Amino acid sequence: MWASLGRRVITNLTTVTDSARGFTTLMLGRYFAGRLIEDGKVPREDALDVFLRMEQIAGYVRYAAHGSEQAIRGVERVKKNIDEGNGRVWIGTDRKGMILSDQKTYGLWGLYTVAARTSRLIPEGPTGVSDEARELIEKSYLPKLEGGLPSLLRLLERGGYFTAKQSEPLFSGLAKILAPRFTGAELDLYGRNLRDGLVPGASPDGRQQRFRVLLEEVTDLDAPLSRQEIVRLAERARKKDATLARSLERIVHLESLLAPADVAFDFLLTQSGQSPEDAAERLRESWGTRVPNLDREAFDDLLPELREATSPQIVALARRCHVALAAGAYREALAALADWNGRVMADRRAAPWVRIGENGRIDVRYRGAERLLPKEEEVATLWRYDYFVGSLKRVTRELRDAA
Repeated sequence: MWASLGRRVITNLTTVTDSARGFTTLMLGRYFAGRLIEDGKVPREDALDVFLRMEQIAGYVRYAAHGSEQAIRGVERVKKNIDEGNGRVWIGTDRKGMILSDQKTYGLWGLYTVAARTSRLIPEGPTGVSDEARELIEKSYLPKLEGGLPSLLRLLERGGYFTAKQSEPLFSGLAKILAPRFTGAELDLYGRNLRDGLVPGASPDGRQQRFRVLLEEVTDLDAPLSRQEIVRLAERARKKDATLARSLERIVHLESLLAPADVAFDFLLTQSGQSPEDAAERLRESWGTRVPNLDREAFDDLLPELREATSPQIVALARRCHVALAAGAYREALAALADWNGRVMADRRAAPWVRIGENGRIDVRYRGAERLLPKEEEVATLWRYDYFVGSLKRVTRELRDAA
């Protein structure tokens, strides 16, 4: 549900694509895989292996040269291997070389490819980059490798040991390419395609760019998303862009349900053996007579889009929960949440996490962690979902600070 509304504002990034340098690594891996295949050095079916080796090398370079811990996927293994080998590390697609338990799925290949394709940095298929990306690589990146290129191609072709020290030409060349600072050509490509989504199929009307400008004007790019922030952004947008303002207001109305519903469901998962009435009373004691910020008319306006994003059955249960929380009918809200979970799990062909048993007690099959319920005054500012804003903030900050 939240992703559907988030895409009205941020069209290309996902919750995990939060590093422009991650996209640099993705482009390099695909570029060199295509090059090695064209030269007959590796078969086409080995494109992924080439990519994984490039990701490993880039991770070691970014950590050893620049300390980019937050933005490296697999940084814990990168640090461990660097320390244990005194900078000499193994590059390979075996267990010894992998920097993640499942590098294909949880590394850049699995997590960045769709966003890069939407941003027109890469084409369909497992290799190659867009014409703009190729121009950047061949004019800006390859000259920095100087004498290190043959060593890189050999490592990408068959793996081997890599020395992450400044005295090594390959390491020093890659350190220049993967530096925290960006060149003018990089800022142009990443700013237009990634940060602002100004490409066909992404945000060609410039909405994402206008939202990004508002983010820089109104918010702290280092702070997590909050209700106060989105409300403030919507208010500012009303003066400049009515469509963007409406998109942000719709996010506010959806999150007004999702945030307290999420908290209430977490609470429900700790109430095994309790009666729904007793659990509801605990919510009432903490939250007061009703949950604030719930606008039934505004929520009903979202229903057609939400049905497309999920299913009519799930949306009906979400609306039932909305009505109950707005009225302070906490027993009904908890029952709606249990049914909502049951519907989701049925769609996944799995058992529900919680249900109201035949004995009238709460039957929890997947117990949650005990947490303090937020107090009544805190419920009004609850916010749980990201709507892809966090990634846009981090990419925007990365490009701004490195200009």
